[in-house]
Amino acid sequence: MLLLETKRLLLRPYKEEDWSSVHAYAKLKDFAQYDVWGPNTEQDSKKFVQDCILKNSNKNAYEYEFAITLKSSQKLIGGCSLRKVCEHSQVANIGYAVNPDYQKQGIATEATLTLLKHSFEALNVLLVFALCHTENKASAKVMEKCTMYKAGVVKNYFKLKTGPADAFRYEISRDQFLLLHVNV
Repeated sequence: MLLLETKRLLLRPYKEEDWSSVHAYAKLKDFAQYDVWGPNTEQDSKKFVQDCILKNSNKNAYEYEFAITLKSSQKLIGGCSLRKVCEHSQVANIGYAVNPDYQKQGIATEATLTLLKHSFEALNVLLVFALCHTENKASAKVMEKCTMYKAGVVKNYFKLKTGPADAFRYEISRDQFLLLHVNV
């Protein structure tokens, strides 16, 4: 069971009972406005947590789904993922979602830096990328705070209910990360 720890956070595997904490933010209409999912029904949130548990149970996992919890209270306040492109790939993708009640506190940045560090130091990944809707300024800001650079635009990446939407692709290499984040 993979656990990642920061000063304020514990990134841990999901548990069955986490669905209600996930649902507290995943049910919000505007929460997933820049993504292909949401707003969730209770069944959607339960299925999401079950899918995360299943992915994390694979002994040869190359996809990791983490519940973001506050160390001080053990409260689940979001989630993040780290997915290698395939099992033996040296390229990975990261993503994150934080309950709006806990946004603008550096939670997503702290979790993302932890995922990057783990990718480069423990998983032998050479490049990590992340994607966000081109209008999602908050997500882009998180990636920029983590010193990821905007590599380009992926046209029509998102298939939203409102139609196709473009995504920014941000990247950082292991060498860049280790040079810029010596003390992380």
